[in-house]
Amino acid sequence: MSAAVGNHCASRLGECGVGVNGGATRRIGASSDQVTTRHHVKAVEEPGEPNAETVVEHLGDGLYRLTPRTGRTHQLRVHMASLDLPIIGDPLYPKVMEVADDDFSMPLQLLAHSLEFDDPLNGRRREFVSRRTLAPFPAAGGSSMHTNAH
Repeated sequence: MSAAVGNHCASRLGECGVGVNGGATRRIGASSDQVTTRHHVKAVEEPGEPNAETVVEHLGDGLYRLTPRTGRTHQLRVHMASLDLPIIGDPLYPKVMEVADDDFSMPLQLLAHSLEFDDPLNGRRREFVSRRTLAPFPAAGGSSMHTNAH
């Protein structure tokens, strides 16, 4: 997955953008539960055994590669917010922001770079890779997602 946060993040393999830089590769484990907040479903960290795991790798220029080892609701968003690296354009984490349903001026800077799985119908390994990338520092009010022409 890739994401942009008040800093930027990257990898199922993805990337993301965040507002600040820093850190090395980290493995994050957290236990979470879901709560409903003002018509939104939001995951929160809870004490206890971790039920979600993400490897977070700093790529520089506010970009991070996120490799989830599990697949929980809002897992990448919760883990980045728990590191004080909220993903740019995230209206739920760390705080709920009211955004109109038709307001696309600041999209979530989280990009699924690649996805791999065993096809349940034929058992073959499948891999999909995006040509899109996130810009190191998104312009205010604009998207930082780009398509590479190859």
